[in-house]
Amino acid sequence: MICSSRLQVTSASLFSQIILLSLFTFISLLSVQQASASSYQQVYDVVFNKALQPKITADSIDSEIQQELAVYQAGQLPAYKVTSRQFTQKVRERLATRSEQTLNDEADYYDRLDKLVHSNGICMAGSWQITKAGKNSKGQSYSGMFAKDAQSLFIGRLSVALSDTKQGEYQAFGMAGKIFGTDNPKQNVTTENFFVADVLAGAQRDSVFVAPMTNKPKVGFRFSLLSLGLKVGPIFAKADKDAGMRPVTGIAQMGVTADANVVSPKYMMLSPIKPAGYQPSSGIDFRQEFMLKPEETVKGMTRDFEIYVSDTATKPEDSGWQHIGYIKADKTAVSYGCDRQLHFRHPQVD
Repeated sequence: MICSSRLQVTSASLFSQIILLSLFTFISLLSVQQASASSYQQVYDVVFNKALQPKITADSIDSEIQQELAVYQAGQLPAYKVTSRQFTQKVRERLATRSEQTLNDEADYYDRLDKLVHSNGICMAGSWQITKAGKNSKGQSYSGMFAKDAQSLFIGRLSVALSDTKQGEYQAFGMAGKIFGTDNPKQNVTTENFFVADVLAGAQRDSVFVAPMTNKPKVGFRFSLLSLGLKVGPIFAKADKDAGMRPVTGIAQMGVTADANVVSPKYMMLSPIKPAGYQPSSGIDFRQEFMLKPEETVKGMTRDFEIYVSDTATKPEDSGWQHIGYIKADKTAVSYGCDRQLHFRHPQVD
């Protein structure tokens, strides 16, 4: 019994480290690098207007890209499968090289980017809006893009880890966001990126709209993920010593002059707002559920998230969260640019 108990504790501890390292880092393989300073319009065109979509000809020999593009061009939802077998020795060697790059590279998009864990996603475009003044325990108002009345163009990607895309399955929701710090769509800027997640090991949900996500998410446990984690966990342990926390200090620094005081919350939570009259549909793919329908677009409807911040609360059920604003997305799409080209730099704990 003692040995069994110790094994259970050790396995749970190892699992926690593996999941934090391999899932919350949104594992990617990168190809040709793009400029780090981009305009909102450039990134928007990559995601929504096929600006960098590969040109496939009769002489093309890359059958994998051909097959992927055919799915998007047919208006279907891709179903990328994520299994332990994908992470061969060769792939792990590439991951070791690329892991540090994705933690430090400020590029907003690439000619090609394989998201190996969060492969299935849907992108959104709209605005970041702070409507209330949030304050820390000293009574200081948060700064930068957390300050009251701060507003910015925004592009984000909502995804699930691994292959479970349908409601009722064990889904691990995550969201990456790109804040431009401007309302000018043609201004070249260095964007600030954030990452939030629900339960890293996944949880059974009947709707994506009931999955609040934080920058220090719950871990959870799924024995079936241990094999995958054992292969890639050590790679990310070397590159990122604290993968379980994605700081938001950079958001508080946006637009703040060098001599001004930066005041940032420690934690952030995004809580999706269920559309009026929405009824969950069992077994629906989360991308179909989240996607704006043509009739909704005509009515000016949006997909919204409430923005909460705190210096003490980490879990959605904790007290101490301050509601300070919204993300409002008036455009959604599942596209090759969204799944295979958009890049988010991973902020790290100093």
